Amino acid sequence: MDLATKGEQPFANLIREQFVNQVATKPLDERHANEGRKALLFSDGRQKAARLARDLPREVERDSLREALMAALAELSKIQKEGILDDTLYARDCLS
Repeated sequence: MDLATKGEQPFANLIREQFVNQVATKPLDERHANEGRKALLFSDGRQKAARLARDLPREVERDSLREALMAALAELSKIQKEGILDDTLYARDCLS
């Protein structure tokens, strides 16, 4: 199997990790929500570029939601409450 990245989700993960691991160049404030971090992507075709522009933010948002859910579950467990992740959480995705 080759090592090429296939699909937007693995590519989005790679870009996100690269972005997160960048050294911040500006202080966190209203003007610099990303602390000066940037990513510039190139594609050799308009369709691929358009698909990446559409899909990368969505994949990052989904990953962020998953991280927030896991953090919320961890906080619930600290106060001896049980959180349940079931298919009702993703009910909207089932419609699309």
